[in-house]
Amino acid sequence: MDLDSAVRLVDDRVAAFRTEAELPGVSYALLKDGDVVHLAGAGTTVLDAGSPPDADTVFRIASMTKSVTASAVLLLRD
Repeated sequence: MDLDSAVRLVDDRVAAFRTEAELPGVSYALLKDGDVVHLAGAGTTVLDAGSPPDADTVFRIASMTKSVTASAVLLLRD
């Protein structure tokens, strides 16, 4: 699969996931060999504002870092 096809596929799947999960907005990036090859946003940053998220959008991650830390500790243990 070429890069353009992969980008279209990911864009379509992210848009479908955002709609299905009822997320107001999401931003994402595709990396190849450590370099960003595609950066996009879908939805809105502020409800009823209409501006899509971009590379500079800041999202709250809540308590997600606890799960990442716990997973890292378990990997080190194993």
